[in-house]
Amino acid sequence: MKRSLYAGLAVVLVFPMVCAGAAFADGIDAWVRAKVKEAASMPTGPADAKLSAKAPTAASLLSSFKDVSVSSPSAPVALLNEPAHQVWETRAGGERFLVHVRPDDVRPYLRLITGLPKVEGADFTAAKALVIEKVLGGDTSKSEISASRVLVSSSETTLRSGKDEVTAPWDTCWVFFIDDAPRANWGHDCRYVFVATDLSAVAVQYARMPMEIQGKVGGNALSFEVISPYVPAKAEVPAAGEETGASAGAPLNFAGDASRCYAVIISGGANQLNNHIRYWGDAAFVYSTLTLKYGYAKDHIYLLVSDGTNPAVDRSNGTNSPTDLDGDLVVDTNYSAIYTNVQTVFAELASILTAGDQLFVFTTDHGTQESGWAAYINLWNWGELHDHQLKDMTIGLPCPVMFAMEQCYSGGFLDDLNQSNRCIATAAIYYRSSYDGDTSPTYDHWAYYWTAAMRGYKPGAQPWLDGAAVNADTDGDGRVSFKEASDYAFANKYVGPGDYYDTPQYQSVPPALGASLFLNQIPTPTPTPTPTPLPAQINLNGSTFGPGAPFNATFVLNRSIEQPFTVFSVIIMPGGSMLNTMTLGPNIGPVASNVPRLDVPFQYPLFSLNLPADAPIGAYEILVAFFDPSRPITGRGDAFLEAAAPFTIQ
Repeated sequence: MKRSLYAGLAVVLVFPMVCAGAAFADGIDAWVRAKVKEAASMPTGPADAKLSAKAPTAASLLSSFKDVSVSSPSAPVALLNEPAHQVWETRAGGERFLVHVRPDDVRPYLRLITGLPKVEGADFTAAKALVIEKVLGGDTSKSEISASRVLVSSSETTLRSGKDEVTAPWDTCWVFFIDDAPRANWGHDCRYVFVATDLSAVAVQYARMPMEIQGKVGGNALSFEVISPYVPAKAEVPAAGEETGASAGAPLNFAGDASRCYAVIISGGANQLNNHIRYWGDAAFVYSTLTLKYGYAKDHIYLLVSDGTNPAVDRSNGTNSPTDLDGDLVVDTNYSAIYTNVQTVFAELASILTAGDQLFVFTTDHGTQESGWAAYINLWNWGELHDHQLKDMTIGLPCPVMFAMEQCYSGGFLDDLNQSNRCIATAAIYYRSSYDGDTSPTYDHWAYYWTAAMRGYKPGAQPWLDGAAVNADTDGDGRVSFKEASDYAFANKYVGPGDYYDTPQYQSVPPALGASLFLNQIPTPTPTPTPTPLPAQINLNGSTFGPGAPFNATFVLNRSIEQPFTVFSVIIMPGGSMLNTMTLGPNIGPVASNVPRLDVPFQYPLFSLNLPADAPIGAYEILVAFFDPSRPITGRGDAFLEAAAPFTIQ
């Protein structure tokens, strides 16, 4: 309801921005009113997000336009100043600058400049020069610019971002698309730029998904053309043997049982213009590793790739995705990557899988952050698979499930896929993009190193051929676990110039699960007893209890904690929800914050009670986790020390 109220306020408060006698300004102000109303219906971000231009200076308003000739700008005026939206205006040298910002984005939603000198009959070259000067400040080295070389008319063309229509400020204008992170997968920062036909105004809409043009002018189909390509400042491909991680060692041992192993591989691609060949490369590298190295039966792998087996062109380089992904000339693709097919696959697996099986899920493509931790991966034809939907499809599966996710904002899936017997590794934290990196154009960087770790080889001339050997077997047992592959991909994560870098994430529930899971199943060795106590432990008076039974739990610290910490203590319920052990309520907060250190001996009684008679039947876990107060907490995997104790009520 608040968002609707803000929308109404925006319409009233932005209205005074109309400049009498300025036709282009009138058009732009109507566009601003519409855009502010549109933004009011969008989901908000994290509660602690900050407005990027709150109480701005004139310099901060002018900075994005890089207009060095401006002198003595007026003090900023708040045309709209609400918790969810702010619109600020300043004037300088006859030009008018305006910014609209939202609380859930470090960038504004809109920026615009009016009052520029009119140039009647201006051509494309002049419009391009204005964009480079006013929007990019003359620096085209960090972005890639695309544009229509002819004027775009709303009566003949449609602008779209995914399935949503993009509206321009004027019926006819010059249209540019600026990709601000050309090395990243979508979504990531980009800009839609509109220039008045007489060059008197420039409007910029900030976005995170690409804009496309549909329609014809004079009978000719319109499309955006790259007019200023991005060129990396230097070659960043590491030399052979430059990887970080374990040193070269013996070839991996792939022996094991794959008869109870299943996999789902999803490469959505979004649409033909954005379905880059690296997504197929990622999928083929994973698929061939499963079939040729780990012995998966083809009918145990569910492969969903872009438009499926349709022979039409479906990739951005004008080719069709090959349906053979392991070089045996057999069609491997099962389905197109659309939502109903994803539902079908997981419904079938739910009817097949038992506790003795295991499932591996790999995704690559574009992804988007809706708000906070809410994220989704794009499917074919701009379909969407949301984090909560994947949770619903997999939460009931009775076996261990491993998730490896390459797409942007993939870390947003961690909070939904945090059930027991689950581990997940992602290329990006929940609020950042992932990048093609040093392995472009044929593979995504993180997926390349994660899969190479599992395979023991980089890909050769084809994804199914072995190239240079790699060794991610850090414990020397001849095998690479899910955790070891994730650690190797993290150690070799892409770090490019400026803001270009991957932010891999890892989560395992319980924490030891990822280190014990491999892409096929091997006999579990009998652990060698060790007299060395764990750094911390939780002692229970049993492992299986009935309703009403006595229940005692004590936390024991065996090794002093010699760094500051914040500690949480929770009960993980059947199904994955959590309760605060201090209050037995759903509000999770720290037991203690910013404690400088804790010395042994230390014991703390967590429970001494009779279990409720109506306690739900199922598997539980008590968890005490210690975190570094100076670092953000994104999940259980961020703890530097934890103690956990599983138990069952039956």
